[in-house]
Parts: sequence; structure tokens; C-alpha cells
Amino acid sequence: MEYLWEILPHEGAEVTAHRINRSNARAIGGFLREGRVVKVGTIGGNGYSTYDIVRVTLLVRWGRDGAAAEKKSVEIYKAIDEADFWHEEREGFMMAVNEGPVWLGMDDKGIFETVIDFNLYLEKRR
Repeated sequence: MEYLWEILPHEGAEVTAHRINRSNARAIGGFLREGRVVKVGTIGGNGYSTYDIVRVTLLVRWGRDGAAAEKKSVEIYKAIDEADFWHEEREGFMMAVNEGPVWLGMDDKGIFETVIDFNLYLEKRR
């Protein structure tokens, strides 16, 4: 998921994959979501499909100011939704699953959190 960090507006916040440091007031963690996305199949089965789908959730922790946390989450959402990218010589694009960030509220330390779910559509290796 390191290719995501290049496009995320994170302003020096810690950005990590598969974990998040809950001691930081500003942090973004990327996690793979379980489950499958139903792909539009091609005749001939999976061997003939041209893309893989990776399901991702971002957990965004953004301080004790709810308005600032909401603003940052919307900014990240807009940067991700329908964004194109290249990773290891493969083309891809992202599509958000929800219509915006999902508000989780405050954690036990008073830090506001949101999640952003999206799917990465990544060209299959040749």
C-alpha cells in the first residue's frame, strides 16, 4: 500500500500500513478489508480478467478538533476517489465504497476518527 502514501494529503502525520499508532493525535493507517468484491467477469473465467481488486480501509485519526478532523477526512476522500496511479509498472485506479468518510467519533483519548473504505483496481501482472 506504500503507493497510496504518495497521494494522501497527510501533512506530516504518521502514515502506516496494517497498523496505526494510537498514541499519535494525527495518524493514518491503511488496512486490507476482508471479503471479496464481485468482479464483472469475462468469458473464459479468471484467467482472462485484466484486473485485481484490493479492498482497503483507511483509519484517519486527526486531533481533538472535530471540524478539522472532518475537513481532513473529506480532503483525503476526494484525493482517493477515482484517482489513477502506477505501482510496479501496473496501472490502477481507486474508487470509494461509501459516499464519504464514515464518522466514528472520538476514541478514549478524545481523538476524532473516521474511516474511508475504497477498492483498488489494479492491472494484472503480465
